[in-house]
Amino acid sequence: MEWAVSHPNFMDFIITMATSYEFKGRLVGIYTLMSNSIKRDPAYLDGYYKDQPKVGMENAFMGTYLWYFGPMYYKAKLPTNEILLKPLKNVELGSAKMDANDVIWRNKGMMTYNAKNRVSNIKAKSLVIRVNQDELFPSDTDTIPLAKAIKGAQLFTYDSIAGHLGCVVHIKKAETVIREFLR
Repeated sequence: MEWAVSHPNFMDFIITMATSYEFKGRLVGIYTLMSNSIKRDPAYLDGYYKDQPKVGMENAFMGTYLWYFGPMYYKAKLPTNEILLKPLKNVELGSAKMDANDVIWRNKGMMTYNAKNRVSNIKAKSLVIRVNQDELFPSDTDTIPLAKAIKGAQLFTYDSIAGHLGCVVHIKKAETVIREFLR
């Protein structure tokens, strides 16, 4: 999306998924909490660590992953406290594969991103994809306003109990629309 707003004559088309033209409200709180969990780990050493600050990373990802999946996902796939906490505590959901400074800088970049006043610059043919159960980017405050702000944008929505991660887990639901859009 940034390329499309910054270089409107360069992009032929864009497909946005599970996003918005700005980070605001609860998103800022969630990602601030994530970054602070890492920074407050004594092993973080103000970013000059030799080994990843494991406790901070585990806590950071545990907190954010509670928002990534939809409520029905937790009920269906992680129905007991023991089942829920095991993958979160074992960092099977990403923190063992990530670099702490990379996470903090990515979060800072997201939290300061605001293309609201520039999104109308987009000239590229646009497809906005939304997962209805995405709690990070609700349709009424994020996806629908994004689609309306881009002249001629096509909006496609689908259901996924995986919530925000439904854009990855259940991307096949958008396959036909994406193929037709690219034609």
